[in-house]
Amino acid sequence: MDSSSFIGNHSAEKTSLVEAIKRAAESGLWHEATVLLFRIAETRSPSAEYACHLYDEFLRPGAVFMNPLFHASIVLQLFAGIVDGEAVPRVEDAIAAHSGSTAESMEAKFALQCGVALRQIVNTPAGMDTARSTVRDIQIYLETRDSRPMPPLLSVQTNLLRLESSWVSGDFGSVMSAGMNIHAHRGTTWAAHVDCFDQIWTKTALAMLFSPEVIDFGELLQEKTLLTALRQSSPQAYELVVCINEGNTARASEIITNGIDCLQTAADVQVVREKVALASFLRHVRQSPSDKRRFVFTEIAEACQCTPEDVEMLLLKALERGFVTGKIDGRCGSFLVENVQPGHIPLDAVCVLEKGLTNLIASVARCETFLDTQ
Repeated sequence: MDSSSFIGNHSAEKTSLVEAIKRAAESGLWHEATVLLFRIAETRSPSAEYACHLYDEFLRPGAVFMNPLFHASIVLQLFAGIVDGEAVPRVEDAIAAHSGSTAESMEAKFALQCGVALRQIVNTPAGMDTARSTVRDIQIYLETRDSRPMPPLLSVQTNLLRLESSWVSGDFGSVMSAGMNIHAHRGTTWAAHVDCFDQIWTKTALAMLFSPEVIDFGELLQEKTLLTALRQSSPQAYELVVCINEGNTARASEIITNGIDCLQTAADVQVVREKVALASFLRHVRQSPSDKRRFVFTEIAEACQCTPEDVEMLLLKALERGFVTGKIDGRCGSFLVENVQPGHIPLDAVCVLEKGLTNLIASVARCETFLDTQ
């Protein structure tokens, strides 16, 4: 469909934009055309017909004139909500257009390949293989490139692919890392094509809940975006995170016992129960007097709401993951703490500490001035 017939079938607003892009392209003003295409891609959810027309009429011929990363970003945005039959052939065409050896061309190509691989994870059994292969190729490229920071578009796309593939494989540490990297780009042009932020934030928050390495949810509770998504998608999981962070072991255990939609297997339940117990143990140690170093198993069991027989295994896991250092005395049924991992300090507490230190510095300065005058 050429522009004239396309224009005749669409609204005045779309007609005006398409005509403006056409004039800019015909005049060789591809920077202006790029801005207009970004405007369409960022502010609208175009129909398949509209997106395909824009690609066929402007983006395909414009690939050689436009900044490759801008071109790739517009393509990804245009086809974000379009079904595979319309989108994938054109995205693959854009990949072929960026087959050059320049850094920007290669990075644009990789970003587009991530877009195709993301669709395949969802739609085809072999999607995981494609995702792993794409991520591996990007990693190899990044290892051989210069020390420039990764372009934001490629960072967003790579981390989207890492997040989805890691979620499927149960690698929650990678899900957290990828989710937080995407979070750093929220609200930017380079993340404008992402239409499932709530799902990303929910998966990132749930990965923190499921990951054996995360025991302190203070950082999560500071991230309002992640927290809101978790609260909306799974109120029970949200309450559980809050209870763990506040040390409300009884309520956390009750929530787990009653069942949570996100805990779908016995293994999930076991991981979270273990996390509750470990968090309770660490909180108990941190809140004990600083000169107290020996904790008997019965005391730990009471704090963690588990049986004394389970305490030794709990301590072994805490030691293995580096949450504490110390020695288990199985004969006497006690644990000698040498060091404990610090807990998360809330931002408001940091502000109070900063204010206190500022006042202390001022007091010391006044004292120094007084002594100098004597």
